[in-house]
Amino acid sequence: MLAFTIAWRVFKSLRNDKRTIALIVIAPVLIMIVFGFAFAGDLKGVRLIVVSKDPLLAPEMIAMHIDGEMFKVEPMEDPALAEREVREGRAWAAVVIPQDFSLRAREGRASVQLYVDRSNVLAADRITAEIAGSFSSLARSFGLRPLVTQNITYVYGGEAGFMDAFMPGVVSIAIFFLSIFLTLVSFVVERRSHTLYRLYATPVRELDIVLGYSLAFSIIAAFQVVELFTVSILLFEVKVRGNILYAIAAGSLLAVSGVNLGLLLSGLVRNEAQAPQVMPMVTLPSILLSGVFWPIEAIPELVRPLSYLVPPTYAIEAIRAIVIKGWGITEIGRELGILALFASIFMLMSVMALRRRD
Repeated sequence: MLAFTIAWRVFKSLRNDKRTIALIVIAPVLIMIVFGFAFAGDLKGVRLIVVSKDPLLAPEMIAMHIDGEMFKVEPMEDPALAEREVREGRAWAAVVIPQDFSLRAREGRASVQLYVDRSNVLAADRITAEIAGSFSSLARSFGLRPLVTQNITYVYGGEAGFMDAFMPGVVSIAIFFLSIFLTLVSFVVERRSHTLYRLYATPVRELDIVLGYSLAFSIIAAFQVVELFTVSILLFEVKVRGNILYAIAAGSLLAVSGVNLGLLLSGLVRNEAQAPQVMPMVTLPSILLSGVFWPIEAIPELVRPLSYLVPPTYAIEAIRAIVIKGWGITEIGRELGILALFASIFMLMSVMALRRRD
């Protein structure tokens, strides 16, 4: 049959393409490993502030009833200071135990005050449920089965839905993916059509090419941020509490990183057909390790350091803080600075790669 002849021809062409063979063999294993690590973990090392006003409850006693793997318990004396730790993003939650907790527990009904950062809806709900179980266990240690209620104050995200927390991840991954893919394809086309080599016959330098691509795609990214925010607001009723201009800045810096990463990856492909083959090697780890679905604290400690080497991690944190917390340039300055550092490093690497390759 002719089908077998064509299939044999495909395999013969692959025999001389070592890069494609390597992708066929390595990529599925790598994807499986990253997926497994990204979704196999549970929340760990979540900073929890505990303020106990009950003289009968020492912090050590409270810690015995709290999951030591999930929470990193830190005792504190001032409830206002504990709430500020949550408000400034240094803790996920704070629990204030009233002075009469022990007495109320013996009477069959006790309550605690809980301050929660709900900027990540899934994580916050998981944390709240775990804390409820912990303090029910604490109350039962008095020999009774009292009802423990939580008076919850959502410092951020009290009215946030799933899309409010999910949308920043979609925006960041879309910008990162498209900036890499479009740069990768267009650069390969320019090299194959010899347009790039004709540019080198002019006074244009490698730095000019890198800056030109970065400028073009940062403008495109700004448009994409506005476009995606508009769709999210109109179709999914996402409420943006901060200034969208800061989100545009984060998206543009992320796009510059993506553009220059695309320029670097263009050296691994010979034609446009190979571009989609290398994209999963970059985009899937970015999606799984950057905190789109679950916070960084839920990623196993073995691979968690890799999350901080992925640019979308910082874009997602910045845009999520803008959307849900209403933070400004002062609060997200660290994330924007790291994105700018990534962009600068990738730009320098792109210039060096172009000089060496072309």
